[in-house]
Amino acid sequence: MARNLTAVKVNGYVIKPKADLSGADLAGADLAGARLGKANLEGANLAGANLSSAKLKKTKLEGANLASANLQFADLEGADLAGACLTDAALCGANLSFAWLHRANLTRADLKEALLQTTRLTEANLTGAVLTGSVFQPTFDNFIIADETTVWPVGFDPEVAW
Repeated sequence: MARNLTAVKVNGYVIKPKADLSGADLAGADLAGARLGKANLEGANLAGANLSSAKLKKTKLEGANLASANLQFADLEGADLAGACLTDAALCGANLSFAWLHRANLTRADLKEALLQTTRLTEANLTGAVLTGSVFQPTFDNFIIADETTVWPVGFDPEVAW
């Protein structure tokens, strides 16, 4: 059930837009629909958290643990996810336009129908990630780590892109 939250207390932390939650332990928290735009979640533990439909525009998530998190339909436009762990994360329908994913680990992430326009994926690990149906127009500053288990969108050829 999605909620429109302006502020809520979870695990002793006040969750609201622009909040400083760097290093917070929010593993498994239910933050569906939360408004966390421009919040600082650098190094936070959000493993297994429910952030479906959350508003995370321009949020700082550098080095955050989002392993197995539910980020379906989340707005991550312009978010800083450099070095974040998104292993096995559900990002179906998420907006990652203009997001910074330098060295992010997206191993086995589900990015079906995700919006990845001008997304910076320098050295991101997409091994086993599923990108079918996504709008995949990333900015390649260097290279992406992928293998034969990576499922690219129809019409995208990684051999041509590099």
